[in-house]
Amino acid sequence: MAAVATEVLTGRRAPQEGGIGARDRAERLSLVRIAGPGLALFALTVIWSLYLLAFGFSKGADSTDPEYGKYWYSMLAVNLLVLFPGITLVNFRLASTRCKVCSAQVGEFGGVTPGHELQHHWTFLGILLTGVLAVLGGFAIAIGGDAAWHQSALRDTSITPIHTFSFYGFVPLAFLSLVTAYVYGRSRLPGLWGARRGISAAFAVLVGGALFGMVNFTFNEFGHSMWIFEELFTYPMHWPFVLFAVPQLALFAIAVTALLRVAQLMGLGEQAGSTTDELVAAGRS
Repeated sequence: MAAVATEVLTGRRAPQEGGIGARDRAERLSLVRIAGPGLALFALTVIWSLYLLAFGFSKGADSTDPEYGKYWYSMLAVNLLVLFPGITLVNFRLASTRCKVCSAQVGEFGGVTPGHELQHHWTFLGILLTGVLAVLGGFAIAIGGDAAWHQSALRDTSITPIHTFSFYGFVPLAFLSLVTAYVYGRSRLPGLWGARRGISAAFAVLVGGALFGMVNFTFNEFGHSMWIFEELFTYPMHWPFVLFAVPQLALFAIAVTALLRVAQLMGLGEQAGSTTDELVAAGRS
């Protein structure tokens, strides 16, 4: 039984559907786990915004000012040395462990109860939504605030107050959130994203697009610092950003796959008893 449980939890064996009572479908969902990542992003956005409003122009217009490093290099260090390594450690933790409740239920029933699996699906969607919101936040600051900053305060250095929260804030946060969603899905939802399902092409496109965006931001700043100082959107140097946005459309393939499984677990529609593969196929027809 232990060997079977290990194979189910790692995604190498499909979970059994029998032995799970209807009462298990009513397991209470934890809204904290579902909304937690999004609320954390919201709180971080508020903190970053207030900090930018308070010190952006008074302490961030001249990189030669002694107080510039105090207010902006320190905030950059917090992002790069505390925030992002912390999220990376969370990913390692998710990848190296399995849900204890899932392990107990697989050992007892041969599968995970629908109510508990629903909790994992909604948590997964919450993490995925957080990544999308981080992408939108990065675009909102980079497209609006960054262009306005460079056209008014001029390009003093690559580490401007705006960049501290866009290029070194929202963009890496978006990438890490999408990676976290994949790691969570692969370790907690093996029926959809586990080892036996292979590597999701949609996730590869989604995460790869976010990684490309981070690399492109680097080349963009290099170009602006070396020979093009104005921030005009029509410059060819900005064209590759389209390739950062288009891969985000893979989000819909991932979300629909997860929501079809949610509908199955909740007993919605005529296909409530279908397998995940059948539901995905039905969604494509």
